[in-house]
Amino acid sequence: MDIGRRIRETREDLGMPRNELARRVGVAGNHLYMIESGSRMPSLGLVERVAHALRVTPADLVREEPENVLTGAPKADVPAPGRLVDLPQVKEWLARQDATFATMPEEEFVEVVAQIESLEELQELYGEILKERGRIEKVLEKPDLGKELFPAIGIRSLPTKREREGEAMRPSRNAWQLRREIGHIYRRFEGAIEDYSMYLFNEGKAEDFLIHPRRIATMPEATRLRLSEARREAFNEVLAGAPA
Repeated sequence: MDIGRRIRETREDLGMPRNELARRVGVAGNHLYMIESGSRMPSLGLVERVAHALRVTPADLVREEPENVLTGAPKADVPAPGRLVDLPQVKEWLARQDATFATMPEEEFVEVVAQIESLEELQELYGEILKERGRIEKVLEKPDLGKELFPAIGIRSLPTKREREGEAMRPSRNAWQLRREIGHIYRRFEGAIEDYSMYLFNEGKAEDFLIHPRRIATMPEATRLRLSEARREAFNEVLAGAPA
């Protein structure tokens, strides 16, 4: 069971620094590093504290890789691996939540971004994505969402206790995985906007480019100004050295 990897991936998905998680669970940063790197196994009590800090269940961190992530069918009937976000019931649920960007094909989103020619328009689109992401992530925290979208089936018919427990936990595991998948979608789109803003800057169509608000939210104003100026100088040096 790769507990350390799951802890690291879940922590990174939340944008939480390792030292912050270590502080919340009451261990040293290097101790948590050894756990995440797989060189040390955490105690059960620590797993429970970590799970609480990461807003998942302990079972999410210690489970073996699930065989039936997409459905509750027997192993022989499990479909090929895919994304939970592509399942019909998830698409329908996202449509009811007005999750425009979460349901948009990446190719379509790239076309939308490529038609923008000003930093102001990019900032507006960025703001719309962040607003939708915050709203959808809040809904995704509903405790019964897993049961609503991925109800457990046929628990009593399964032959072993382990299989029954696994099927009973599948709704919460799938809800956790769905949060990760949707988070990845938004991050890809946010990254695409940041990259395109750099292109506009490089082409001289914008005076600055975008940095994710979460990465600069804690910066003092003076630091943000120095960073902006340093970025301008760096790009100007690149442009000055580029062949005509």
